[in-house]
Amino acid sequence: MPNPKRISVFLLLFIVMPCTLWALNNKAHRSDPQQLSEEVDGQFFKMKLSSGFKREPVDEAGIFKWKKDSAEIFIVVGDAFIESRDTLFNALRKAIESNSSAGEEVKILKIKGAKALLSKETRVPEQKRLRSWRLVVLTDKKIVTIDFTAPAKEFDSFVPAFEESLRSFKIVPQS
Repeated sequence: MPNPKRISVFLLLFIVMPCTLWALNNKAHRSDPQQLSEEVDGQFFKMKLSSGFKREPVDEAGIFKWKKDSAEIFIVVGDAFIESRDTLFNALRKAIESNSSAGEEVKILKIKGAKALLSKETRVPEQKRLRSWRLVVLTDKKIVTIDFTAPAKEFDSFVPAFEESLRSFKIVPQS
């Protein structure tokens, strides 16, 4: 008859401890801010990022940041503060169009389950200044703002990565 103490020691050493160490190791890798999944999962949206962008820690809930060299991608997620998505969308569109400089392009994007505006700075007079693209997405209950920024003189080198992220943005249907 097997000794119960030996069985307990065997279970502890060869099954429980390795499983515990594996779980702790996986948890450490998931919380490491330098780890970057190729896909951003914001619970109700998904977006792919080009390789090389590394997630950086942010202290505020609902704010995400990735960086690659001098380029940054910020995502801010919040609750809609107005009942009508259409009212807010039209107000934002008019504000962006009326305040945009001659070097800014404003587009309405089609995203299933949402309304979206993309504002692109096309010309920046000072090459040392940041240039940006801003995507504002409105669903019935949420607002997502995504800023793609880089110094003006380097911005064009990041355009393919920014465009890839924009094309991949999708709203995930809520069950």
